[in-house]
Amino acid sequence: MNSLELPFLGWLPLLLGYNLIFVAPPLLLFGAYRVFGSRHKAWFERYEKRLKYEARETMLWIVGIVGFLLLADALRRLEVFNLFSFS
Repeated sequence: MNSLELPFLGWLPLLLGYNLIFVAPPLLLFGAYRVFGSRHKAWFERYEKRLKYEARETMLWIVGIVGFLLLADALRRLEVFNLFSFS
């Protein structure tokens, strides 16, 4: 947001949208667990198992994507693609 040099009213919706998508759901789950944890313990335990599985899979995707981007950047910086004639 800094590099876009947006005014306050320009980046505020971006920040609010980010918080709505990425920050609010975990906070809502935590609040629900604190309020309803004892009554709905089985549901939260099932949901916890699913979250752990999904988190592991998401981490593998992130590592794969970051690895690919690092490889592509290294090949570009080493000018590997300039060694081949594509014309």
